[in-house]
Amino acid sequence: PPYGRAAAGGAEPPAGPAVPSSREAAPVPPVPPGTVSLVERDGVALEVEGEELTVVAPDRRGLLWRVAGVLALHRLDVRAATVSTTDGLAVVRLEAHPRHGREPDWRRLTDDLRRAFEDRLPLERRLAEREAAYRQPAPLRPPPRVLFDDRASDRATVVEVRCADGPAVLYRITRALDSSGARVRSARIATYGAEVVDAFYVLGPDGGRLDGPPQRAALVTEVLGALREPDAD
Repeated sequence: PPYGRAAAGGAEPPAGPAVPSSREAAPVPPVPPGTVSLVERDGVALEVEGEELTVVAPDRRGLLWRVAGVLALHRLDVRAATVSTTDGLAVVRLEAHPRHGREPDWRRLTDDLRRAFEDRLPLERRLAEREAAYRQPAPLRPPPRVLFDDRASDRATVVEVRCADGPAVLYRITRALDSSGARVRSARIATYGAEVVDAFYVLGPDGGRLDGPPQRAALVTEVLGALREPDAD
């Protein structure tokens, strides 16, 4: 699949909003004491079990986009993600697999997670360099779109983002969502040919659904701005 993403089975994206899986509603299991101790000592814990990755760290804003950026740097394709919090810790569970079938250096990846959480890793610059290396001509890239689904969940708003695939697209979308004030609780990541169809369960700044038109307008502005072509100005 192109650009570090998991390709969906068909070549055409679904006509309607793509709703994330029911994992969003799953109960949050407690964090094992050993993992808590590791987080207290190192600031982050990474557990890898096949294609299941679990990142545990002290809860903070922007955790998901930092995780997405580090995984993109290490050429991991993301299929799905959930975010939960318990006892002051954030737990990010992802389905991901290594691009080209080669596993990354997990120790280096963990170190990069720690540096990203401490704002010591220049994610934006390093990902921009990679994006420049893979950039496609602008005419081949469909314009990004942001859709809202109010029927999929009683507790959250589903935001669907459709855009051209590319390096670090998940990082850019999740960072834009965070900048708009939305909190991502779960996501389904898919690629149909050259088009990304990412769906996110999001909460507003008050922890409720994202119902207000000004909040939605701010979210759309942030996401479309993040996905704009660098040479579009």
